[in-house]
Amino acid sequence: MTVEILIDDQSHAKNVLLRALQRTAEAAGFGAAFETPVYRGGSDVLIMWGAGRKDHFPAWRKQQAAGGRCIGFDPGYWGRSAAAGYSRLHIDTMHPTPEQVQRTPAEARLGRTFDLREDADPAGPIMIVGMGRKAALMRGEQPGQWERQKYDMLRAEFPDRRIEYRPKKANQAAESLADIP
Repeated sequence: MTVEILIDDQSHAKNVLLRALQRTAEAAGFGAAFETPVYRGGSDVLIMWGAGRKDHFPAWRKQQAAGGRCIGFDPGYWGRSAAAGYSRLHIDTMHPTPEQVQRTPAEARLGRTFDLREDADPAGPIMIVGMGRKAALMRGEQPGQWERQKYDMLRAEFPDRRIEYRPKKANQAAESLADIP
């Protein structure tokens, strides 16, 4: 098995992690691992930091199209700002799957950042939270396409319920959803 590790920014603080994986790949039974500044292809596994970057995502897609595996690391969902902040691992998907997340201890996922609570009102409004422009484009959709489809599906299923739309960020609101309250 061959492992290609894409490191195109020699100054990135997270390269320590990628290079540690390179040094241990063969000992762990993954075979030869090589570092490359530009995606070469042809390896069994591609490892990278920042898979969603516009200059990295095409390599991810090419690797998958060729039948290869992809391992990505990205900033965590919280604690992102520190150089030694949290990161997330995703394998063959752009985000960790629910199964991957559930196999990690809750304290490792949440730390002391916030408490979860369950206070949903089953009769309350239905909330659609937008995904943002980058996520839509990575899914091969136009911004607002998923939100519009989800709204139409929910409106048909729950004709009398209030449906609210909240964009990921105010400046990323999908214009096609302007008529959603």
